[in-house]
Amino acid sequence: MASFETAMPSAAWTCPFCPLMCEAEAGETLACSRLEARRAALSAQSPVSDEALDQALTQAAAWLRASRQPVIGGLGTDVAGARALQALADHCSAVVDGGVAMAQPLRAQQDRGSFTVTLAEARERADLVVLVGSWPMQRAPRLRERLSGGPFGDPAWVALGAPSAGAVDGIERIEAPDLFRALNTLAALLDQRRLPAGVPEAWHTLAQRLRAARYAVLVFEPVPLGPQAGLLIERINTLVTLLNRQGRAASLSIGAGQGLATVQQVLAWRTGLPLQSRRGPLGREHDPLTLDGLRQVREGSADLLLWVSAFGEHPPPARPGLRRIVLGTADQAHLSLESDTIFLPVGTPGLDHGGHLHRTDGVVVLPLFAARSGRAPSVASVLTALLEKLNP
Repeated sequence: MASFETAMPSAAWTCPFCPLMCEAEAGETLACSRLEARRAALSAQSPVSDEALDQALTQAAAWLRASRQPVIGGLGTDVAGARALQALADHCSAVVDGGVAMAQPLRAQQDRGSFTVTLAEARERADLVVLVGSWPMQRAPRLRERLSGGPFGDPAWVALGAPSAGAVDGIERIEAPDLFRALNTLAALLDQRRLPAGVPEAWHTLAQRLRAARYAVLVFEPVPLGPQAGLLIERINTLVTLLNRQGRAASLSIGAGQGLATVQQVLAWRTGLPLQSRRGPLGREHDPLTLDGLRQVREGSADLLLWVSAFGEHPPPARPGLRRIVLGTADQAHLSLESDTIFLPVGTPGLDHGGHLHRTDGVVVLPLFAARSGRAPSVASVLTALLEKLNP
């Protein structure tokens, strides 16, 4: 595989493999364990003949025509792929669902509102960063580096109720076996309410530090928070609201990487609705409960799953009798051997071809540049060809 330096001698390169989307200037190499792991896993696709691809697309189109309720998941693609995905979903009345990583934060925001922050503002302003409920450096290895080095010096770091947090210099660990209780208690302390005895001293100290901070940032990952993530995120938003009465604070979600945030933004821009929506018989619908597409797949109410995974890593769910159309990378080609599965090879944005992705903070769209001469088609071209098969 060509190095990023020789592949792009005059342009910056943006890493698409985690929610932070770190950028490297020409000649610079990003030191990131996740980047190295994904580069090693995503070998170049073997070329597929036009005839074989056309046959696979014809079969996939026949499955979509016969489907009573298709679901589109995975959502690992760039802006162009998301636009093509939305057009195909409209044609098939497919539910588009990205799972808990986008649904739960959105639900909490709809209920109570939120104060969010960009990576740049957090780096420039934050003097206290609290990791809530998980260790996001596993998903975003360079998070600490991205939020450090601002004009006021590096922020203090605290990990609250992060069971997988390692012993890292400069990050204080605070135990919180019951994270919901911990967040509720912190909210009560910030609101200066009287509490019964038995509150851990570390929670008292953290509340004082949050109140004294010039700019506190509460970082969370939706998926590790579990099925009740919406309630926990709502509590995080409550803490931020209380802190903003007299100071400055914000929350930062780390979890909508590898195309998920991009599809959410494209759907909102083009349809006015977020994920867990579809174009049904009565028009556009959004219902996080009835249109939970991945639950429909598990429980059997969906009979076809179109899984888009241009960044690899996330395998599609399976169920006896479920038809699957998988747009995937070379490390997923073995899925073509499984029954009721059509595998369509695609390239990876930022590796095999250019494109654009939304970063995890939601307000920044970054360009992607090819790092090698890939011959696999893009998600956008495959989905467009599939839609043409449905509209002969």
